[in-house]
Amino acid sequence: MPSPPMSRRQVAAGLAVAGLAGACASGAADVAVSDGRLSARPGPVSAAASQRGAFRLDTWPQPDVFIPPGHDVLKPAPLMLLLHGGGGGGDRLLRAFVPLASEHGVLLLAPEAERRTWDVVRAFQYGGEPEFGADVKRVDASLEALFAQAVVDQRRIAIAGMSDGASYALSLGLRNAALFSHIIAFSPGGIAPFSGRPKPRIFISHGRRDRVLAFDNTASGMVGGLKTAGADVTFTPFDGDHELRPQEMRAAMDWWLKAR
Repeated sequence: MPSPPMSRRQVAAGLAVAGLAGACASGAADVAVSDGRLSARPGPVSAAASQRGAFRLDTWPQPDVFIPPGHDVLKPAPLMLLLHGGGGGGDRLLRAFVPLASEHGVLLLAPEAERRTWDVVRAFQYGGEPEFGADVKRVDASLEALFAQAVVDQRRIAIAGMSDGASYALSLGLRNAALFSHIIAFSPGGIAPFSGRPKPRIFISHGRRDRVLAFDNTASGMVGGLKTAGADVTFTPFDGDHELRPQEMRAAMDWWLKAR
């Protein structure tokens, strides 16, 4: 009989503790779950995208995409992979970033979780181990679909997310340093355990008055644990609740694109 669902606050605490323990355990054995690695890589375009603006790809799992108006898809462009929060949708998160993406010539890709939230976070909700599953395949297939239609600058691919999506961005991003140079996490709950030195650069923001995912779990747990493990972390706290604000969105975009 399955365990009763955990509250979001319990999920946040569980993820944060797991993330901190894993981040500090350099050289320790990984948790015995699927590794969460992605196989998709930028390459030659096989069928150049004809649409511009925000639209949905026809290829499974039909992720939402934004290609700036007038952009030549045969010229390399930065890509931001966006992961929605629990109960949210990829299209809504993508559209929030459209003005910034238009300004900076950035491609956006927003897949959807198979269920209400991402597999690793969902496992915690039922008291289980953090397991990667169907959502890794959905993210991988979404990336492959976009790579087939637009040339992506492989040196500037960021994985970003809000809330549960931020936790998933951290968990996937740390396991896929060969693909993602930067990780952006807006108000995360935690990180699935991992071992070794974190390689991607990390931007984390969190509201001090967050009533959904505790600020202290991020400020005292994840950020400290990641720094102890040798990660390059930029932490931006703000006076607010569990929200995605334009100020932090712009700060994260500038931090990523201006990085050398």
